[in-house]
Amino acid sequence: MEIWNPEITERAYASQFEKNMLSHILPAGTLKAGETYIWRVQVTDSYSWERGQNRTNSAWQTITIAHELE
Repeated sequence: MEIWNPEITERAYASQFEKNMLSHILPAGTLKAGETYIWRVQVTDSYSWERGQNRTNSAWQTITIAHELE
């Protein structure tokens, strides 16, 4: 998973490659309230991006974080 803040062209977060990952929890404080980010997932048939023979990125998706986080 890769998350970017397009307003400042900066990567906000990138997870490590993990075999069979179906979900992921970001560390607290990674994303800021009221900010808009873009995110995508990367998939490969290997344990590393460089060694994979079949790999792809999803399309970028937009997410806006609520102003008030509970």
